[in-house]
Amino acid sequence: MINYYQPWLWPFLGLDRHETPPHIRRYYYFSFEDGLWDFLEKQREKGSVPLGSVILIPDFYCTDVINNITHHGYVCELYPVDSNFQISEKELLSRVKKAKARIVIIFHVCGITSRVFNESLCKRLPKEVLIIEDGVHRLINPSSVRLLDDRHILMDSIRKTTPLPGSFMCGPPRLLDEPQTNQWFTWYTLVATTYFILFRLVFALAMLLSVPTLVVWAHNVLLQLHDDLIGDSVQGHGGLPFIPFVFDHINFAKVSRMKINQVRAYEEALIPLIRNHKDVLYTVKMDEEDYGKLRVYPLGFKRPHDEKLIEYLHEQDCIVWFGFPDAPWSRDRSVLLLPLGFHIHQKDISHIADSLEQYLSNL
Repeated sequence: MINYYQPWLWPFLGLDRHETPPHIRRYYYFSFEDGLWDFLEKQREKGSVPLGSVILIPDFYCTDVINNITHHGYVCELYPVDSNFQISEKELLSRVKKAKARIVIIFHVCGITSRVFNESLCKRLPKEVLIIEDGVHRLINPSSVRLLDDRHILMDSIRKTTPLPGSFMCGPPRLLDEPQTNQWFTWYTLVATTYFILFRLVFALAMLLSVPTLVVWAHNVLLQLHDDLIGDSVQGHGGLPFIPFVFDHINFAKVSRMKINQVRAYEEALIPLIRNHKDVLYTVKMDEEDYGKLRVYPLGFKRPHDEKLIEYLHEQDCIVWFGFPDAPWSRDRSVLLLPLGFHIHQKDISHIADSLEQYLSNL
């Protein structure tokens, strides 16, 4: 059955353990937002990011996270990214200056490298501006972490890329100079973990029994309950203590090879579709080196999200959605997120392409 979530952990794992470089500190949190709240609290205490500071965020981003940042006392301002989720260095620097931002978030949408993020940008940003590299759509090997500046932190969200929960934060000792929160077992984490476990159990059962309606129910009810709660805490929470050890034994090279092969399969299957419906579809541009880093394969639409298409695809056992349809970026275009993973096969990719062709031909 075609969906985003890999039901089993075992295909990810290997024997080798991967470790973060010794000059980089790594913390493990209950979620991306828990890590963010802990980081912001510590920077606020230092005086580097006081309440009311502007955090600059791309206009293709999770609105729940934006709302939660606002509720924590900060001002969110958006910068525009184009149809390929890119922005020029000149434009971003202008936005930072105009907003007087204290933090800029660089988001690798779907895992596609945001090309503006490089050493040149770091050198030209005002010295007081901190940089959060948002890698929540990437599976990041701890041993490959590279920091471009001593104001740069990297964050991921492993529940989006593996069956494991939580989020890692990597940064220089200058920024991560205090121990992370040791608060990890509370009512909030207990309830959210219960929802997550229930989702994984029901989802695995639905996959075993091949019941698409149960997969949709698990997403729309159990996962939604989890997502509505996660990150809503006032303070940051640490993650389950044993998860980093398991995560560090992921076979990252194997995962990357699998994704590269599937991205190429999507490209081959979708080229005729995009050519036949170029008034509706477009190819999201990316470098080949990004193929193994993607969380999903993005298919661009030149119009806002189409709920009837999603209903049709679900009827065809393709449990997929458009990305962030409520984001400002999505007002006049949209991106359909197509799954990658060990549970996806060539016949699934062909079925997705055939289903899209059938729907678009009847418009």
